[in-house]
Amino acid sequence: MSYAAGRAPYLKVGCYTVVMLMILGGLIVVFGDFRSGTTESYSAVFADASGLKKGQKVRVAGVEVGKVSDVELQSDASVLVDFTVASTRPLDTATRAQVRYENLTGDRYLDISKGADTQQVSALAPGGVIPEASTSPALDIDSLVGGFKPLFRSVTGDELNKLTAALIGTLQGQGGEVRTLLDTVGSSTSMLAEQDSVIGELIDNLNTVLTVADKRRNELSQSVGDLQAIVSQFANQADPMDQIIDHLEGATLAGGGLLANIRPDIRESVIHLDTTTANLVNGQEMLDSTLSKLPEAYRRLGRMGGSGAAFQMYACQGILRLTGTDGKNVDIPLLDQTTGRCAK
Repeated sequence: MSYAAGRAPYLKVGCYTVVMLMILGGLIVVFGDFRSGTTESYSAVFADASGLKKGQKVRVAGVEVGKVSDVELQSDASVLVDFTVASTRPLDTATRAQVRYENLTGDRYLDISKGADTQQVSALAPGGVIPEASTSPALDIDSLVGGFKPLFRSVTGDELNKLTAALIGTLQGQGGEVRTLLDTVGSSTSMLAEQDSVIGELIDNLNTVLTVADKRRNELSQSVGDLQAIVSQFANQADPMDQIIDHLEGATLAGGGLLANIRPDIRESVIHLDTTTANLVNGQEMLDSTLSKLPEAYRRLGRMGGSGAAFQMYACQGILRLTGTDGKNVDIPLLDQTTGRCAK
């Protein structure tokens, strides 16, 4: 009885150890991605396989069927990816390979899918190569975000916050946010399209300005040099410039005081300017006639004052006009000189 009692602890420890080893073996098999069965090796040529590493998964229709065995850069800047696929999943010449994101942390996996042309295909022999024309690199997040830069420049901060919130909601699986996202992007792109003619005209004008500046580069360089010389002269004559600025300040203050005093008069003048302009427009014919006669009148005035600082005036004709009892005018000549200075 004592012998059986002495063996009991060893049996318990042994059973516990066996169970733990079985659990540990199961964890190793699960997390170590150990697969049973035979596999075949293939290769694929990519223009860009950034992020894809040795040991990452190969999937067909979302099911893991193999591993990436090697990633090698070729002399022509292409990337040769070697991978294995379970023998139960043979590939053909129409097979396509694409690098995809496995999670948000940036891990990739190799996705194998059937091509569009399935009529004239043949089995891809083990060790065969999928050409670059049948492969696609992973989505370039930098290019995707960079493509939003023109949109981000055209929207306001509130619109950008709404767009970001809708994008986050979409990534979190909130399908209802997709419509808001598309509406925001649509309104922003519509605004850019409406301003297309203005943007095009601005670019054309800018091209014209740059063309003229290029043709006159010598004059422009000379102008910049002259401007630099002027600035240098101002810098060398700092004291006189300070005095000029002080005087300008005083003149500005005096001018401000003067304008403050005459502001009411200027206001009244501006108010009545509308009436004056209307009268000038209505009397345009009379104004034109008067202005056309001014040169001859000025010439006559010039002849009158041609002998010195005083005007010399001569009486050439005098008429006394009376009104008769019948209401008609009666002219009585008093003086009528037609010779000398009065000659026409």
